[in-house]
Amino acid sequence: MKVLNKKIKCLVIFIGLLLIVYILFSIDIVRKLGSIAILSFILAYSLKPVHKKVMQLGINKKISAIFIISFFLVLFIFSFITIIPIIIRESKNLYPRLEYIESFISNIYERLRLSNNKTLMVLEELIGEKVNRYIVDISNSTVETIIEIGENSLGYAVVPVLSYYFLIDEKVISEKFLMIFPVKNRRVVTNIAKDIDEILGRYIISQFILSFVIWIFTFVSLVVFKIEFPLLLSLINGLFNIIPYFGPLFGAVPIIIMALFKSTEKALWITLFLYIIQQIEGDVVSPKIIGYSTSMHPMIIILLILIGGKLGGLLGLIVAVPIGVIIKVVYEDINYYLF
Repeated sequence: MKVLNKKIKCLVIFIGLLLIVYILFSIDIVRKLGSIAILSFILAYSLKPVHKKVMQLGINKKISAIFIISFFLVLFIFSFITIIPIIIRESKNLYPRLEYIESFISNIYERLRLSNNKTLMVLEELIGEKVNRYIVDISNSTVETIIEIGENSLGYAVVPVLSYYFLIDEKVISEKFLMIFPVKNRRVVTNIAKDIDEILGRYIISQFILSFVIWIFTFVSLVVFKIEFPLLLSLINGLFNIIPYFGPLFGAVPIIIMALFKSTEKALWITLFLYIIQQIEGDVVSPKIIGYSTSMHPMIIILLILIGGKLGGLLGLIVAVPIGVIIKVVYEDINYYLF
């Protein structure tokens, strides 16, 4: 009976945490500020190991933080200046391909109409209506995203500053955070925070490494098979790889479509190579880099991704699993320490 009560209490706390996250991120201003805070936190976490290494050389923590963030900004600006023009050029060259796809679909619709097959015509109307609505939704979403990025550009410019304070004031922030809790529970909260720090830090860094590896492998494969827009497509695949389960599929689809313009044989070969890359990443590289400490049931991960995508779009898809990892650690530690 005690074990049952213990499980019920943990489940109530777990559901309560999920509801709090859902309610908070349903509020527009909280979602925007939360996005900036999360990005700053992720950047600080990614730079934290390097910051510690630099401090071990005897350099002041503030100077080392300024140096590391400045180096990151220079690297980011350099990448922006060199890579973004290439991506823009490839995107412009991609437009005629999209027109060709649209023309191809229109020809299929026209043939269906000429066939006078009522069943096919009904299907065409249903599918055509959904495709048109989907295209309109994508266009509206793209415009809204561009406008939102423009409106929040000043906010995102604060990210390096917040990351700097996350790095240098980690201890102060932790102490202030502990003051929220009763004295008797602070030791438990400290242990939970340490577990989150260890697991989440490893997860974030490992995801960056894996995405970079996927990006390089994909880029090399596209160059070898002479697929157009290799940099743009490989970056998309690397970015989407951060999202479990659905990400590799989203990243592979545009690559396969572009390969089909060359030949069916090339499309099959590139599909095979992408599959091999994902198998190597999933079965060999990922377990060694990430380990099994962050493992969750696939259904939980899919649910987190769906909720994250609904609440936060692309950013929500990316941060859904890390937030799930935090909730999982909190749930397990509360179960261990308090009950």
